[in-house]
Amino acid sequence: MLRFFVSVETRIAFVLAATLACAGCVPAGAPLVATRLHPCASSEGPTDGYCGGLEVFEDRAAGTGRRIRLAIVVLPSVSSDVHADPLFFLAGGPGQAAAQMASLVQPMFRKVQRTRDIVLVDQRGTGKSNGLNCRAGGDSLRDLTEPDDHAIENLKRCLAHLPGDPRAALASARAVVWPPAARAVHALRRRGLEALLRMPPAQVPAFFEVFFGLPEHHRWAYLTGRDDLGATVAAMNALFGHAGWGLRGRLVGPALRPGLRENAPASRS
Repeated sequence: MLRFFVSVETRIAFVLAATLACAGCVPAGAPLVATRLHPCASSEGPTDGYCGGLEVFEDRAAGTGRRIRLAIVVLPSVSSDVHADPLFFLAGGPGQAAAQMASLVQPMFRKVQRTRDIVLVDQRGTGKSNGLNCRAGGDSLRDLTEPDDHAIENLKRCLAHLPGDPRAALASARAVVWPPAARAVHALRRRGLEALLRMPPAQVPAFFEVFFGLPEHHRWAYLTGRDDLGATVAAMNALFGHAGWGLRGRLVGPALRPGLRENAPASRS
């Protein structure tokens, strides 16, 4: 059991705090992780696991300032022949908390747990790791598909009631939701949509005929690549290159006109 405690501390420190260069460089007399982990209560996770946390800087890049605690659950191997590398489980979502899912994860990874420790970590801002719980008013389709601007305003109101500087948190949220590349792609797509809305109905089929004739990677980038500016520009160039001269004029014209106001009818002149 002593070897298990040392190996878990080494890996947690390596992956989450980057304080050790390698797992093998921890001496036999290193402090036990028992100071950070304890047998889980039934309310924390599987009772045969170990629960605890690791303090890290809230601003990882700065390496100074406020600290937050990352919640951790360790499911020790049930074998005496434990492999040196544990399995780290990080939930997706985004916003899901891995440590809180330990009781659900354990049955699915019983085979892995025979020879490896399993480490589950609530990533910062999720679960018990200083959770940022700003939810919409409900789970209706309207709530789940609200415009980005509305989501930002709802987030702003939520952040105002959380500890810390809400302005800094809002700026960080905006940077995540709308990085510069995503803003540029959004602007290009908006112009493309305006061109389609202003296009005479008789020319719309020609547009889609050209579009669906593009290679799959261009179609994917045009519709899906939210922050891939290079791929979006390449897709638009390909569309323009395959279009006839009349369709090209309909694609370029709207770019030279003022943008449409929200919910304003499009003029097809």
